Amino acid sequence: MNSKSSWLLACALVLTLAAVSLAKDKQDDAKDREHATKCLGMAKLSAVEAIQTAMKKVPNGKAVQADLHMENDRPLFLVEIVDSNGKHMELTIDAISGLASQLVEEKKTSKDSDDEKAEDDAAKGKVTLVQAIETALQKMPNAKVYKACCENEDGKVVFAIELLSDDKIAHAQVGSDTGKVIDKKNT
Repeated sequence: MNSKSSWLLACALVLTLAAVSLAKDKQDDAKDREHATKCLGMAKLSAVEAIQTAMKKVPNGKAVQADLHMENDRPLFLVEIVDSNGKHMELTIDAISGLASQLVEEKKTSKDSDDEKAEDDAAKGKVTLVQAIETALQKMPNAKVYKACCENEDGKVVFAIELLSDDKIAHAQVGSDTGKVIDKKNT
């Protein structure tokens, strides 16, 4: 095989891999949209209300994550809070009744260290998770939040907010230091 044939074969392989990756991303987006639609359709509480309910259990802490999921056919928000001693605490809030579960300390794994550092940094920041969600909702007023967490993006901690808006998944990033929307997109 000559070098031109090798080059064409390599290009074809790259294009095929890109197409497979794009198809998988579209499939994942469809699953996310279906999941979010089902959960949000049943939920009576918003992400902000779930966080506010959870914060009553840890009044001196800072919420760093709220994730809506289904468990036994009920929508639940998993809320993570970093308490004043730096402990990562979790509880679930029933998105229909508003009842909170028992507060438990998060189990740590070695792969959580990057996420935990971002959460620790966000807990020390000026902007709260509720403020970040409210900022994202100002840009997308008809949307509903189904996931909000913190991430390290290019060395800066941001709140990543995932929303359902007009039957489409939308993503917004809000700076934990500025409270401003850094990026938003619809998929």
